[in-house]
Amino acid sequence: MNKKMIALNELANEILEGKHDAPKGISTEMNVAAYSYLSAIQEATEKRKFDNLVQHFNESIPIHPKLMPFVASAIKTLLIGKKSGKPQKFTSIQGEAIKQDIQRRIDGQKISKSKAIEKEAERLGVDIKTIDRQLNKNKLSHKQ
Repeated sequence: MNKKMIALNELANEILEGKHDAPKGISTEMNVAAYSYLSAIQEATEKRKFDNLVQHFNESIPIHPKLMPFVASAIKTLLIGKKSGKPQKFTSIQGEAIKQDIQRRIDGQKISKSKAIEKEAERLGVDIKTIDRQLNKNKLSHKQ
């Protein structure tokens, strides 16, 4: 997970914990929406999918002022142009969760890495190679 996404995730947690005051009257709604915006911002910056973020705007879901720099950064990616190559299947947070799930299967069920990866791919409805690519980013390979 890159530094910007770690900072965004930490900020969303802090908002939910009440460490950042929002404008009176809509503060509860803003705080609850923080995680929803987190997901939308992540999809926009990492997968270049802006539908969720646009939907938040169209539904007038209030955004916590502390999240605005991250929204601006996500919108800037539209101006830069398209990235080449296939879009990422998983966000960095999802990738980390996949890595942890596979490690739990290996440790808890005492199965091989390849079997754990196979089960995870089946659970997520993706090809084993997709999981392998994600794990190679995190240094836990199917071929070990």
